Amino acid sequence: MKLSHRIENNICIVEIEGEIEKNYATKMESYSMPLLGVPDQKALILNCEKMPYIDSSGLGVIIYLHQTAKKKQTGFALCCFDNIVKVIFEAVGLFEHIATYDTEEEAVESFNLDEQEETEG
Repeated sequence: MKLSHRIENNICIVEIEGEIEKNYATKMESYSMPLLGVPDQKALILNCEKMPYIDSSGLGVIIYLHQTAKKKQTGFALCCFDNIVKVIFEAVGLFEHIATYDTEEEAVESFNLDEQEETEG
């Protein structure tokens, strides 16, 4: 598994390449946790486009990251799913609790819209 990230308009986007299963779940958590709650950062988006599979260990890390983001008042979203990963997320009900988007652009735009609404409201 390979992880990389970039910052776009105060949104951190983590790109995941490879499977997230028990041997790599800890690596993903260790990599992603310091990226949460960075000053002036609006959100953390996990781009799952190159993630062909995830097991229960990986799901646990995603849930933990989501809970941590909420505590730190940082947005959190997932985007760009492989069909198998999408089926797994649907089966465990992840889509009901975590914001998900078909494209990275939609995910980024959602946090930019949230900021515009706060400014205007």
